[in-house]
Amino acid sequence: MAGEAEIIPSADDLPRDNAELAKIVVSFKRLSPDSAMSCPVPLDAVLDYLELEVPHGDLLTEEDLSFMRTANVKGTWYWIWSFHEPGGDQAFVTVCREPDGTTVIGYDTNYYRLSQEQFILGSYYRVF
Repeated sequence: MAGEAEIIPSADDLPRDNAELAKIVVSFKRLSPDSAMSCPVPLDAVLDYLELEVPHGDLLTEEDLSFMRTANVKGTWYWIWSFHEPGGDQAFVTVCREPDGTTVIGYDTNYYRLSQEQFILGSYYRVF
């Protein structure tokens, strides 16, 4: 978005307790296009990953994933989806494209009720 302000705390500014991430103010610029279609990893590969990582992840389908946004965090690009695990807990799955082109898929239950941006920040600094 034009005029979107970036707020990216440093690793030193992060709390020691992940639950405290929910209090961090963070904002990232979006990629253009800001869509799941621009993701370098196909959605079926994301679902394959979730099948291995999420308890009963084999029950998840494309319809269960809700694309939220993209983000550019200091040259590392993110795509994030929200979903409910088959057990009912809310979770996020991210695709990250490092500056060297390497892609990484990550997932975690949203235990701390983080915003999408806070979750991306935690992913970027590898606190999960």
